[in-house]
Amino acid sequence: YLLVRKLGAGKFSDVFEAVDADAEQTLVVLKCLKPIAERKIKRELLILQHASRLPNLAKIKAIVLPEDYNIHPHNNNEYEIRFYLLHLLVGLDHLHSCGIMHRDVKPRNVLIDRRWTNTSSTSTSTTMTMTSSSKSRSPLMLIDLGLADFYHPGTRYNVRVASRHYKSPELLIGSALGGCYDYCIDLWGVGCILAGLLFRREPFFRGKNNVDQLGVIIAVLGTTDLLQTISIQTASPRSSYELLPEDVRELIDDYISQGIHINRRPWIEFLPRPTTTTDGMDLLDKLLVYDGNQRWTARQAMYHPFFDQVR
Repeated sequence: YLLVRKLGAGKFSDVFEAVDADAEQTLVVLKCLKPIAERKIKRELLILQHASRLPNLAKIKAIVLPEDYNIHPHNNNEYEIRFYLLHLLVGLDHLHSCGIMHRDVKPRNVLIDRRWTNTSSTSTSTTMTMTSSSKSRSPLMLIDLGLADFYHPGTRYNVRVASRHYKSPELLIGSALGGCYDYCIDLWGVGCILAGLLFRREPFFRGKNNVDQLGVIIAVLGTTDLLQTISIQTASPRSSYELLPEDVRELIDDYISQGIHINRRPWIEFLPRPTTTTDGMDLLDKLLVYDGNQRWTARQAMYHPFFDQVR
């Protein structure tokens, strides 16, 4: 559906005038239900289904669930993962080239056009083609710029951005790094999406709060690189350490006082099934790193071998 204009908004939904993209000129009223009260939504849908048979009442044309458009770990094969993720990186590269950080990259903000399907043209070649006669502007759209901001080098930004499960370490560490970050926080989000898709575990890092989120990341990426990144090794000045949020300091103090050293876990441990594909895990090594300065940019990631077969 292509939105024409907004007709109204309420506590439980937004209402739009829209055009059915497949039927081209068919006008419809698109009601976007907000996920506030699941029970109310189910009741309204049930009533509408019954009322649709009655005269002078609105008829339901279709019920579209969010999963039809969001990237979901169980709905995409490996080729589609490469295809859609490449388009996500292309979108981010364009955004970053305009000097804009998205700051909330997550599956719910990535809409994909399911009319693009995986078709094999030969025994060795695979392509993505449109199943509908209507033209699609893009296989993927990155939405919701509500937390986006312009990047200015040296500027201190609010670290209370991004959804918890997709927050980069520099956002979780917070004031220790002075709120100085850049486009790299978006690439951490891409890495989290890729990990969720490859390992069919969404979200991949599932913390109960920000401190627990950092602990969950440490359990996968280990302690060594984190300590180096925030300069709190015993041979380093402790100034940045003192700036850490108290609850984060307590978490790291536990590791130091107990002499706990957590090794980085190999990605292959998380694979749900055997595979010979290693380029996806290699890309994760470039994206899910503590040090944002070492994290690959969207432009670098676009040219990773992981995307060779979908370019």
